[in-house]
Amino acid sequence: MTATISLQMDELPGMLGLLGRGAICRKPAQSTPAFPDIEARVAEVRADPRKVAQYSQVCGFGQSSDSLPITYPHILAFRLHMEMLLQRDFPLAPMGLVHLRNDIVQHRPIATNEAMEIHCCLAGHRLVDKGVEFDLRSDVRVGGELVWEDLSVYMARLPGRGQSSTSRPKAIPQSYEQQLDWKLPANLGRRYAAASGDFNPIHLYAPTAKLLGFKRQIAHGMWSKARCAAALQPKLGSDACHIAVEFKTPVYLPSTVKLHFSASTDDGGIAFELRNVAGNRPHLRGEINKL
Repeated sequence: MTATISLQMDELPGMLGLLGRGAICRKPAQSTPAFPDIEARVAEVRADPRKVAQYSQVCGFGQSSDSLPITYPHILAFRLHMEMLLQRDFPLAPMGLVHLRNDIVQHRPIATNEAMEIHCCLAGHRLVDKGVEFDLRSDVRVGGELVWEDLSVYMARLPGRGQSSTSRPKAIPQSYEQQLDWKLPANLGRRYAAASGDFNPIHLYAPTAKLLGFKRQIAHGMWSKARCAAALQPKLGSDACHIAVEFKTPVYLPSTVKLHFSASTDDGGIAFELRNVAGNRPHLRGEINKL
């Protein structure tokens, strides 16, 4: 660790400003980056009911609930993630990071009108074949009670790494009992951006995505997780639950995707994959379980 950084904020930073700073942020490449001991906290955050309704609609949760969708606190915490990444002593620039995994634990639903304390921190890092992975941990408390937790794992490529000739064996495709088809429109990324504040250009239009190396715009990874959660949490029958996913391949827009799922454990947990319509390419793989 190179430094200790504690960011105490009165309110969440604005996403457009964060994205603007992220677009111009450049940091020198390092073969062994040194990470600071860093955290960020906002003592009182209240969700905007209009934004919650907009988010719920685009992610498939519906608009009648008085509580936040299980994935919604992540888009609030993400603003603190960005602020931490943009600090001078953080060794990696936000652009080019790959979101590998996300775990969410909801201990109880959060009412839309509840005041939340959001705390985020760097929880660890490690060198891997292709670069470096690091963990950002977030938690939400209401009146001192821990009600929601999140772990996001990101990867950055590093110079001199990623040249290993070792090949991993291909995973054997799993068979699932049930499927759902979703037709995703070309403007899905723009609709999710309007609800979440994440206007990363890779999600908006084909020309802006091509500038960053994609053949056309792609769906947000956390939209994919939210859409799966909206479909599967009611089948689980528990508000207190843990949903963990690995992001595999981009979902290009427009497209049709297929959610494959089935009960996987004695306590009623559900294993699932989001695949392309042909069923031979996984976009996301995960499991949701009762606490």
